[in-house]
Amino acid sequence: MDAPSGAPACTVPPVDRRIDRRGFLVLAGVTAAGVALAGCGGSASPAPPTEADVIRFTTVSAILAGVRPLPAAPAAGYLEGLEAAGLELSPMAFVDQAYGTTGAPEFMRDLVRSGATALPGAEACMRAIASAWWSGIVPTKGGGQRVVTFTDALVWRRVHTSSECLGALGSWSGPGEGTA
Repeated sequence: MDAPSGAPACTVPPVDRRIDRRGFLVLAGVTAAGVALAGCGGSASPAPPTEADVIRFTTVSAILAGVRPLPAAPAAGYLEGLEAAGLELSPMAFVDQAYGTTGAPEFMRDLVRSGATALPGAEACMRAIASAWWSGIVPTKGGGQRVVTFTDALVWRRVHTSSECLGALGSWSGPGEGTA
């Protein structure tokens, strides 16, 4: 940019942009540390559930969904999805309370007795767990939905009888066993 007429010209001394080996290594270390630290915090993905977590979740889910035995295939996906959904009460916190010190619950009265159903957010958590098993869909943060499974959803196993064409002739015209 030219200086206005009559004003002294402003000159900036040239900058030596060369960097020595030590400077390069310091900058590389600072950059690497910044990149590593950028992955820390709330944006990191949670660890996948353990096999024991999935078994405990499935045990409690069977009570809430009203179906025993539940298919094993979608259990981990439901648990991971529900944990990431940002529910007021996380499914594993509900399961931990349900198990308490007495071990695996068997009936709804066991969930009540453990205090799990009285926790803040318990009703929404229980509905989300049962809904995931029946529909194959889990809620996502922000109000969306994510399909975990289609064919393993309980609705296809209970509402209408199975066959090659996904139902006996006329099965869709009347109520299924789960709705009667």
